[in-house]
Amino acid sequence: MSTIDIFPGLIATANIETGYFIECNEAVTDILGYSVEEFTSKPLVEFIHPDDRQRTIDEINRQLQSGLTICFQIRYQCKDNSYKWLSWQGTAADEDGKVYAVATDITEFKQAEADLEVSEKKFRSTVEGISDGFFILKDEDLILTYFNSSAEEILGREAKDVLGKPIFDAFPEAKGSIFEKQYRRAFDTKVATSFETYFGIAPYANWFDVRVHPVDDGISVFFQRTTERKQAEEKTRKLSQAVEQAGESVIITDAEGSIEYVNPSFTRMTGYSAEEVLGENPRILKSGNQSDEYYKELWNTITDGRVFNSSIIDRRKDGSQYPATMSIAPILNDEGSISHYVALQQDMTDHDMLEEQFRQSQKMEALGTLVGGIAHDFNNMLAGITGNLYLAKQSSEGNPKAIEKLRNIEGFSYRAADMIQQLLTFARKDRVSMKPFPFTPFIKETIKLLHSSIPENITLGEDVCADELIVKGDATQIHQVLLNLVNNACDALEWSTEPRITIRLEALQVDETFIEKHMGFATGVYAHLSVQDNGCGVPENRTSHLFEPFFTTKEVGKGTGLGLAMVFGSVKSHHGFVEVESVEGEGATFHIYLPLVDSEKIADSSKQDGEVTEKGQGETILFVDDQEGIIDTGKEVLESMGYQVMTASNGQQAVDLFKEHPEAIDLLLWMSSCP
Repeated sequence: MSTIDIFPGLIATANIETGYFIECNEAVTDILGYSVEEFTSKPLVEFIHPDDRQRTIDEINRQLQSGLTICFQIRYQCKDNSYKWLSWQGTAADEDGKVYAVATDITEFKQAEADLEVSEKKFRSTVEGISDGFFILKDEDLILTYFNSSAEEILGREAKDVLGKPIFDAFPEAKGSIFEKQYRRAFDTKVATSFETYFGIAPYANWFDVRVHPVDDGISVFFQRTTERKQAEEKTRKLSQAVEQAGESVIITDAEGSIEYVNPSFTRMTGYSAEEVLGENPRILKSGNQSDEYYKELWNTITDGRVFNSSIIDRRKDGSQYPATMSIAPILNDEGSISHYVALQQDMTDHDMLEEQFRQSQKMEALGTLVGGIAHDFNNMLAGITGNLYLAKQSSEGNPKAIEKLRNIEGFSYRAADMIQQLLTFARKDRVSMKPFPFTPFIKETIKLLHSSIPENITLGEDVCADELIVKGDATQIHQVLLNLVNNACDALEWSTEPRITIRLEALQVDETFIEKHMGFATGVYAHLSVQDNGCGVPENRTSHLFEPFFTTKEVGKGTGLGLAMVFGSVKSHHGFVEVESVEGEGATFHIYLPLVDSEKIADSSKQDGEVTEKGQGETILFVDDQEGIIDTGKEVLESMGYQVMTASNGQQAVDLFKEHPEAIDLLLWMSSCP
């Protein structure tokens, strides 16, 4: 065996001029399957792949002309007709045209190279076809070695401008950010990581979802913009919170009417938890107040794709009923078919209560106007009656029987005047002296007086705060208010086995929550006075009429129906509020709310009793009234008492008389309603 046979590669000598191999070693058999004789018996070009023949001839000719060594890779046909890649290296041809060459089988290398090329093509096709941005960072410096087209579009940078650079040189604005921390972590630990962050400079600032994967000597990074998704999520979150936190009840059912969702307001409104109603039909709220025709119209409307709006009375879990406004709308899917229904309900209990309070307030205002006008006319008539009674008594001094009858008439007149005064108080047209005074001591003193005036079988309890609670008002009227309420309570306790009246006084801070259920109040601190009894109570259908003049729940002859009307008028004239709570058979509680005032100096509201001058000393009084009968009677009464009297029927006459006799007139008596 020769030396060339020991060599593992194919060694051959070829004559370039003849185009034949002259000799070769036995490796030709191992590599190509030919014997030495077979390999040297045919022109060498016949062993070369047809696609490589011309390239081989060109390469040999080039090397012959240049005198360079042979070096090229071509495919040779094996004896079994397959092909192998051979890498040839040889000497330049000598003067006889001989070339000495060595061939190495590189078929596996070429196959691996081809596979790699295919793999790279697939890789590039994949990463260039995805919408995610993608790049590869190599080495400790995190040098950009790949940057796909989506990365270019998302980040606003071209690959040619960033490849070959450390990423934080290419993107200096990201240095020190979460990107650097996470990239370094993935590179050092070889552990994949992901994160979401907001980053960039307008117009490329966005929310990004980033995924980092370790690779050989580096990391690969996938990222995508999530701004639209985040905005959609935020919109969905807001909508969800709006529904969850809405004050109205929200119910969502499927197309067949089975409940799939209810919000917390539904639970607050109905008493049913979500778990109790999911899968149920909304008919569990039916109260029986709506007819079958109502529900038929409802169903026909919404299944026709239209919105149904209506008022309704539904039933809570505890059996109680509540008024509501309701709106039901169909929800359409992408195909335009009804997939669900959404129903909104607003509890109108408080609204209806406030509306009723408003109507009652308007009615009381109207009654006040009417009563005030009537009371004024009655007062004028009573003034004429009492004046003439005074004169008649003066003329009947020698007739005791006549005087007694006149006094009886006078008593009835005063009782009528008292009723008129109560009517004026209800209408808030009487004169009051409004002064700041400490309410708490005043109430305590009034309670002391009440102890001696109420029946002994009635227990009078009190719970009065220690604070002074300064209010601005007329002490006489407030005293009468409390007396009327206590007298009313005493009458209600007639058949009670353990009659009790409790008077309470406290400071009440009125806030927005309180105002929501009590129309007309303003925020601030109020004196809250209440009178509670455990008597017969008032039927619910009568409580709204309690403060109307001449309305009474008592037997005939036991009440005028003006006591609570006077309470209402007095409290209103003090810018306060009066409310009643009552359960028939259990008793009633009347609540008085008066606004507190800040006052360091409280005027002394006590009144000194002055002496009444019954006889005049010739003083001159200018008496003004617009009714002739009152003028005549008043003039005669005053003259009988020793006064000189000038009269006028209107304001202009009075002014003219005063200008004519400025020194003579000592007193002016003027009816407040006189023009």
